[in-house]
Amino acid sequence: MKLGAIETLLLPAARRAVGQLASVHAGPPVITPATGLKPQVFLHAARYEDLGGVTADGARVARRPLRLPANLEGYAVERPARLVVEATCFGPTHELLGRLCAELTPDLLLGLETLPDPVLAVLSNDSVRLQFADFAAVLRSAETHWRREGDAAYYVARLVFHLDGFLHVRLTRRGGLAPRPAVAPRLSIAHDPEGADLPAEHVLLSNDTAEPMPLAGWVLQDAARRPHRYVFPDFTLAPGASVRLWTRQGRDDAENLHWGRRQAVWNNTGDTAVLLDGNGFEVARVGYAPNGARRKKGRPEE
Repeated sequence: MKLGAIETLLLPAARRAVGQLASVHAGPPVITPATGLKPQVFLHAARYEDLGGVTADGARVARRPLRLPANLEGYAVERPARLVVEATCFGPTHELLGRLCAELTPDLLLGLETLPDPVLAVLSNDSVRLQFADFAAVLRSAETHWRREGDAAYYVARLVFHLDGFLHVRLTRRGGLAPRPAVAPRLSIAHDPEGADLPAEHVLLSNDTAEPMPLAGWVLQDAARRPHRYVFPDFTLAPGASVRLWTRQGRDDAENLHWGRRQAVWNNTGDTAVLLDGNGFEVARVGYAPNGARRKKGRPEE
């Protein structure tokens, strides 16, 4: 990943902030005996951290298929992630170091908040694109140390900033990224049960074939612009069997899975359930109109 681009973008803001107090450099700090005698600042985009595909509110993200020209297939996903940016300051006195940090911190925070969404990786044909976006900056920690290198003594301060956001991943490939499953469960939605919706609302998935269907990593979601997504655990739907995916909380077993939500998902005014395989390809969908009539089911049209 090209994290160095972030350092280059921050250099002007850091140099304006410290003025003549210190020289400012991009990259990890270089420690030499002269470092502490000459005030210096090093800006380093230290690392990228994936946050496990779970957002701050506990929702699990999933891939979604892209609408592409013929012979192309691909997917997009926005994974929660973090970029860690460090500013390391060297100086001969504690007072000077404190002044450097005080001048630098607000300008770096502003510079990070107003960064253009950095492209961290891209192929020339744009078939793979990784872009960091939807982020917010925070000063995570600040610390100061006294050090000695031979006859030279100096002070070191490290400011650690976190950029918490999403890595937007887009992958496309001619002929497809992976083979699609030959079969998929049949779907039906119990969207408007008697009484309160949440206790009884569920989606029934039925395996009408003679082959087991491994569903681990598959996703069931509604067709909203920002869909509610359920990611299947390590679960296999046996031949001729069915499983109910309840919207509510509960204990999973061979015939019942639970989304764990506190609010209903399926609109009484009409909705659509979409099933995606582990590669993000749509393999089945079913919808209903306001009167409950089924609109569409089965595999999507090619």
